[in-house]
Amino acid sequence: MSSLIEIRRNSSPGERNRLLLNRVYCGDARMLSPKLQDRSIAVTLTSPPYWRLKNYGVTGQLGWGQAYEQYMSDLLQVFGRIHSATTNTGSLWIVLDTLKQQGKITLLPFDLADRLQREIGWILQDVIIWDKGKTLPWSRKGQLRNQFEYVLCFSKKRRFKYEVDRLKQLDLKQWWVRFPERYNPRGKVPSNIWNLPIPVQGSWSSNGLRHACPFPTPLVERILLLTTDPGARSVVLDPFAGSGIVPALAEVMGRQFLAFELNPEFVRMYQTVVRPLIREEWKVRRTQLTTDAKKREILQRLITKLRLVKYPKALIGRLGREVADGNDKVLAAIALAGPIQETVRARVGSVKSLCSLAVTLLVRNTADVAAIRPAIQRVSSVPPLSKFGIDVVTTVTTIRKYRTNRSGRDGIKWVWIYQGGRTYRFRRRMRLSDWLTKLGRRAPGSRWPEIAANVKVQQRSPAE
Repeated sequence: MSSLIEIRRNSSPGERNRLLLNRVYCGDARMLSPKLQDRSIAVTLTSPPYWRLKNYGVTGQLGWGQAYEQYMSDLLQVFGRIHSATTNTGSLWIVLDTLKQQGKITLLPFDLADRLQREIGWILQDVIIWDKGKTLPWSRKGQLRNQFEYVLCFSKKRRFKYEVDRLKQLDLKQWWVRFPERYNPRGKVPSNIWNLPIPVQGSWSSNGLRHACPFPTPLVERILLLTTDPGARSVVLDPFAGSGIVPALAEVMGRQFLAFELNPEFVRMYQTVVRPLIREEWKVRRTQLTTDAKKREILQRLITKLRLVKYPKALIGRLGREVADGNDKVLAAIALAGPIQETVRARVGSVKSLCSLAVTLLVRNTADVAAIRPAIQRVSSVPPLSKFGIDVVTTVTTIRKYRTNRSGRDGIKWVWIYQGGRTYRFRRRMRLSDWLTKLGRRAPGSRWPEIAANVKVQQRSPAE
């Protein structure tokens, strides 16, 4: 079935009164948006026609030849109906730019954002700077060359779907090995400046794309990854579709879609050029996304392991500040981790702990136990220890008592030994029983006690 449906006066009553999914409708968004079903749209991503800057060649078009107030009123009409059609966890993303006329800057994005909030109820959540390399107009007297636009992110409710883990960057700074507690295991949250050049088009392009301002596919991909999941419940809407980058990408990403476009030439371009082009590009891009997801999982497990081994070191260091000679009282530490869990969202915005960890601090005598035990709760409940994202149970006991009591370490035969405070690279692997037998006192001149863990980490620090 063709994905192109043109709304004509002689259309059937059923087609005139309802919109079928996975269609690009050739028609005016002001006429089509009232046909949207309530709470059916997961995300709307669009760029309205420029006000007075671009003639798209269609009589009665929004933006061209209109007074500013009428232009704004028409946008409010469209986005007001979309608000009703959006799910409670849905969002609206609008790409807009300021413009200069008669020597004055018109703050169109901010004017619209203010009225969308006051008059309709959209909630402005973020303002992203899209550095696109160039935009309209390129330059004017008294104004530097313009090359960015605003991406306004609105939500219907304060809690909305926003899967930022899918976009997190893997290029962490060099110190993540030694300070894993300071870095998110899923990567770094992207900034709100997106450097994404618009597609090459016109006479310089070999792909046949002819549009005043086509979206780059990475921009659309980012927003769809943030706000939707594959499947029937994720309907993507673009009421000003242009050449159809949004519906084309929604289709290959497994989302449902709806799109409106007034210019029939652009609709034909979507069918003949954009849709096949996006399909070909997605074959490569899908592989890259799969690779990135695997890298992200590897990074998460590695940072989690680094945190698990470093936690007892950080605990001992804090105890040294709380208890007289506290750092010297601890002769060794044992860190036994449970299975590393994937990051799980219990609800929007809530993340469970990465792992569980049982830490045992070994000291000489019961007097040292009595001195250290009360301070453990104090130091573990505040940063930095409380920021490790690990469920930790800490005990303190004498070496002699731990040797004779096997409770809590059944099944643990082998451990990796970390020395000299290097919790990112093990020194050797030993049987736990052999390590306990040889353990007597801290090596002379060593600031940090040995740590025995059932976690294997072998990383080099950039400083070494």
